[in-house]
Amino acid sequence: MSIPSVLRDRLIHPFGRALLNSANRALSHASPIERRAIYSPAEFPWTQILEKEYPNILTELRTLLKDVDYIPEFSDLSRDQSHLAGAGQWRTFFFLAYGVWARENAARCPQTVAAIQQIPGLRTAFFSILAPGAHIRAHRGPYGGVLRYHLGLIVPDAYTRCRIRVDETWHAWQAGESFIFDDTFEHEVINDTDDARVVLFVDFERPLLPPAREINRALLELIRHSPLVQDGVANYERIQARGLN
Repeated sequence: MSIPSVLRDRLIHPFGRALLNSANRALSHASPIERRAIYSPAEFPWTQILEKEYPNILTELRTLLKDVDYIPEFSDLSRDQSHLAGAGQWRTFFFLAYGVWARENAARCPQTVAAIQQIPGLRTAFFSILAPGAHIRAHRGPYGGVLRYHLGLIVPDAYTRCRIRVDETWHAWQAGESFIFDDTFEHEVINDTDDARVVLFVDFERPLLPPAREINRALLELIRHSPLVQDGVANYERIQARGLN
């Protein structure tokens, strides 16, 4: 999940951009893996569990997609995402947001939930549904305490025209395969096809040595209790109450 202007306004500005940049540099020095834009899934053995569970996850996803219009747009949950994609271009079916579970959604996809619970340091997880012709504009996450994981679920046949740019590298998803990157590097997504693209989207804690690991977890808990997340939880509950999801 990208953290846009609301986090800058409510968390970052009081402490200063310089301090945040210093924290990101400190995190990179405290990690057993070097900071870079893209990581090999082989560096994270748990990715094999997700890839093995791909058929079961895909089955649950396809059941949900029978009523895709009832899956909310990302901007329905977080208005601060509206600047990243046009109306109707990006839908999200959330399981977890910074440690807060969407229990009704999780109950509908038990095998997916069982799989993501195997991820060390799991913080956020959802199905990310990109419409045909959609473009998620270039942006970057401000805090490097998490890394981002994608499992390709539904990938257009013209997959080379459905791709993500991280820093200067373009990557095309493959169904059933993992992709990991650092979202503090600028990234954007283009689906220049006539078909939808769906990935399982996960943020997990960056591997860190103590005491940086404990400090990072404390900062992530701060984000969990911030208006950034709590407003999204309230919006999700309103959608549930209206029977739209």
